[in-house]
Amino acid sequence: MATFKTIKSKTSKFKISKIIIGIFLFIALKLILTTFNISHLITSNILGNKLNPNFFFQNSLGFQKIENNLPTFKENNLNSNIQNILSSDYLVYIYNTYQTDKYYSTYQSSYNINPYVIESSLMLNEELKKYQINSLVETRSIAKTLKEINKSYNYPYEASRTFLEDTLNKYPTIKYFLDIQLSNSEEEDLANINGVNYAKILFVIGTKNPNYNQNLKFAQSLNNILNTKYPNISKGIDLREGAGYNGLYNQDLNPNILLMEIGNKKTKIENVYNTIKILSEVLAKYIEENYEN
Repeated sequence: MATFKTIKSKTSKFKISKIIIGIFLFIALKLILTTFNISHLITSNILGNKLNPNFFFQNSLGFQKIENNLPTFKENNLNSNIQNILSSDYLVYIYNTYQTDKYYSTYQSSYNINPYVIESSLMLNEELKKYQINSLVETRSIAKTLKEINKSYNYPYEASRTFLEDTLNKYPTIKYFLDIQLSNSEEEDLANINGVNYAKILFVIGTKNPNYNQNLKFAQSLNNILNTKYPNISKGIDLREGAGYNGLYNQDLNPNILLMEIGNKKTKIENVYNTIKILSEVLAKYIEENYEN
């Protein structure tokens, strides 16, 4: 009788141990699969058919934390009724020729989520809405398009050119075209205003375009507005052509196509967001003063 109880007790303990081990393995497997799925989503969105802005913007845990911790930015009241200028039509087109470039990973790193440059475009899109300005963010894949036209990733401007041409044809209401990129600078390039860090902006104009002066005028106007109210955030205007530079940047397609380098790979996304809020105000002011039907 005593022997039977001992065997029964050992059997119960063995079953409990198996259950505990099973639960542990289930939890471990679920964590591994979750991590894999997040990484797979990012990879498939960057290299696949189309980027998913909702994945980057809404599901980026880092951006949610950033937005909650940013200081409130006081927006100016524009002088005229800019809301009467715009309707539901798009006025601004925002794209990223180098889609796979990333800012410095902070909150996102533990979730295998990286702040790709498209986040800056999505942020600008949201900020412009506060000024009643509707913008279109490009989500088609540069990598896929290059593959379709038999070009290597060394020619990203040929892919973004096809996007621009298509956009110009489909959306005649769009008047301003912004290519947001990261700088190759190895320094973090921050401007500190009243204790808040901002990623610096560099306006880039390609002089290979014979009509580059028109694009330059656009850049100068934005740069002047920026410097008047927020000095030190702008790094100025860089005229580029020759060895090592594209020299065109597709700016020959429209006088209002502008390349802006905002921060670099060492810049934290919250500092980029601070700058995006200012940039949206500057763009709204420029549009208000220069809009023509």
